[in-house]
Amino acid sequence: MDGFRWDYIDLPDVSLPGFQQMFREGVRAKYMVSDFPTTSYPNYYSIMTGLHCESHGFVGNYMYDVGTGKEFLIGTNPDQYLPIWWDDGEPLWVTAEKQNKSTYFYYWPGCEVTIRGVDPTYCNVYTRPTYSADLATALSEGLQLFKNDSADIVVYLEALDKNGHMYGAASEKVKDSLRDIDLVIQTMLLNLSSMGLRDEVNVMIFSDHGMINRTGIANLTSFIDLDDLDEMLPEMNIISIWPKQGKTEKVISDITAANVPGVTVYRKGNIPDRWLLKGHKRTPPVMVVTDPANYVLTPKSPNVYEYPTGPMVGLHGFDNVHRDMRAMFAATGPAFNENKVIEPIKNIELYQVMCLILGINPAPHNGTWSNVKDMLKLDTSMATKRNTDVYVISLAFGFIFGIYRCIL
Repeated sequence: MDGFRWDYIDLPDVSLPGFQQMFREGVRAKYMVSDFPTTSYPNYYSIMTGLHCESHGFVGNYMYDVGTGKEFLIGTNPDQYLPIWWDDGEPLWVTAEKQNKSTYFYYWPGCEVTIRGVDPTYCNVYTRPTYSADLATALSEGLQLFKNDSADIVVYLEALDKNGHMYGAASEKVKDSLRDIDLVIQTMLLNLSSMGLRDEVNVMIFSDHGMINRTGIANLTSFIDLDDLDEMLPEMNIISIWPKQGKTEKVISDITAANVPGVTVYRKGNIPDRWLLKGHKRTPPVMVVTDPANYVLTPKSPNVYEYPTGPMVGLHGFDNVHRDMRAMFAATGPAFNENKVIEPIKNIELYQVMCLILGINPAPHNGTWSNVKDMLKLDTSMATKRNTDVYVISLAFGFIFGIYRCIL
């Protein structure tokens, strides 16, 4: 679920019995570490490929490809569906389809893209924000697909993190959304039992990033000369810049001389190694990053993004070590241990878990088995003997459901 901060499930004035039932019956991580930048598309792909951003190539929600001159601008341009953005990683559904699984997708960004020559069996394209009623419908349809042995993977995306952006992290609107989602989870768990699937299905819930309330503005509108640039893509707290030939030093000098508090300018080669970002060709030559919780203004974006309710309140995209950027993870079902809290994990670890439960061989990835094996009752030797179905539901409120049907 997109934007589901790690500590939302512990808010003192929100009762979430559906989540709590899952925690009692399964495992829960103290928190999950997102990739940097802590934005949606980079972390969707880190979760689904098991690769860091510099390996799978999604280095931001907005990207520029120097070789083709194409732009990736989420939700606004058709070029975002070109395979050039997607083919550096192999997501779970492609791995599964290549090994004779049937994958059904509800609203998952990218399911309409042919990745490495492979399409899902079915893709209901994401065209609008989706809410708890859509989630309930998708869950009902997905469980019926399981019951009929029609599908191996079903993925659903719910775009609810906009409540965090519009009203703020842990706002009353966010709390209302949590309660709505919890009711759907309760119904799902009841339906699993009534359909005779409770002992065969594994449910995973995880998020792409956290959320923090905006407290400042870093105004760089007067310190960036657009005539010096081939391209600039600003996003909340990050500016990705491609200077014209011979202009890199001037661009860096102009921004540095501004001396705006909380702003750091990186050449590509100086981006921190721990972000695992600078190794990809699409990582910009110059990147400007603000400290939490500053929103950056540029000549292309001279104002804070406006919703009908007013300026954006909740932000993400900041350093992935910041506590408010942490994501959440929980799972329950026959593959998982019970009533267990595990140490923090990275989101790139989940791809191998999903492949294990599916009984398929993973593509090369950055995960480490020893980091996740303690959450599972399964082991790798069992995985090769298992005929398994998986039902993965991704929710852009801040968590992703994964439901896996295991037939022993």
